[in-house]
Amino acid sequence: MKRSVIILLLANIVFWWYIVQLPSDDALVAPVGNQGLLPRVSQIEIAVDELPADEVSVPGAAQGERYCFRLGWFKNEVAAKSAANALGLTATEFKITDLQKQLEPFNWVIIPPLPTRAEAQALVERLQQENIDSYLVTGGEQANGISLGLFVSREIAREFQLKLRERDLNAELALFPRSQLSYALEFLARPGITKAEIGLLKQDYARRFDLVEISVCQGVASPKKNP
Repeated sequence: MKRSVIILLLANIVFWWYIVQLPSDDALVAPVGNQGLLPRVSQIEIAVDELPADEVSVPGAAQGERYCFRLGWFKNEVAAKSAANALGLTATEFKITDLQKQLEPFNWVIIPPLPTRAEAQALVERLQQENIDSYLVTGGEQANGISLGLFVSREIAREFQLKLRERDLNAELALFPRSQLSYALEFLARPGITKAEIGLLKQDYARRFDLVEISVCQGVASPKKNP
């Protein structure tokens, strides 16, 4: 009996000690503002400036590679802007660049440069008297040469060359480089686009534009890759 009383007394002591150690009601509530309520998950926000630097997103950039597009060719800026509008791009989402578009060179029938300008000019005058269109080349590597014609078709240029040689004219064939000022449309792909989507866009653009260039943008942050 005495032992039972001692055990009951010890149990009461332990119980009251446990009650004393419990925190107060105020300590069980995490105040948010002046509401005194626990915050919901949707209410929890983390300030960007409190994140480590490598976890802060660059404005307008995805966590990964960004793709740059260049589409062309356009004869003027108006045509380039029209294409941008058709693609749903706003004025701040694209830029227009002017480029020298390299075209297929002409096939040039030419008499090689003569020793002096006077000799070349005299030959031009003689050819014109024979009703052969000819022009003095006044500059460049072919200066003092005589241009006899520019042809898209090499076969036709070759035939004309042979006819001139039959008349004892030293006509040769050369390539005449040419280019054209054209315009291109440049813009970024939307963040998070997949390579599969890039492939589909490339196929679509190839049917609509002469120039389609897609590359990973330079200078845009991307995740570090393991060696």
